[in-house]
Amino acid sequence: MGLAYDNMLSAKIILADGRLVYADNVHQPDLFWAIKGAGFYFGVTEITLRTYSLSIFGTEEGRHWIGNFLYPLERAAEVFRRQENWDKVFGFEQRAIETMRLGTEPESYVDLLHGTRIGPIERRFRGPERLTKLRALKKEFDPRGAFTTEFL
Repeated sequence: MGLAYDNMLSAKIILADGRLVYADNVHQPDLFWAIKGAGFYFGVTEITLRTYSLSIFGTEEGRHWIGNFLYPLERAAEVFRRQENWDKVFGFEQRAIETMRLGTEPESYVDLLHGTRIGPIERRFRGPERLTKLRALKKEFDPRGAFTTEFL
């Protein structure tokens, strides 16, 4: 499957002169190549990604994705009303996390979200002893330091 940008099929980009252009392997291929490898956030207003069936992971329950859902503040009420399944999705995520940790004392596992800005505040910082465990785990799976983050 590769990295997300390996699965980018096209993008709409606002150029410095204000023009909106479409880029893919045929149209604006140099620009398309550049945003895939060098900071695709600047000026990109829309991307189309190749998706994969969850059957790759041994299930046929649908597709999954991760990303940010952005909308104008004045449309917040409308967007909220249209997100009918949000509670079902969010509830599933929480149940999945609980299932993965079932039978494990909270003090004994290493939370990979340690120190991030993801999720509720209770999950963001688990104390220095867990950070020590996480650093030890990183040294084991990444002895050459290929994967780095400000939190480790």
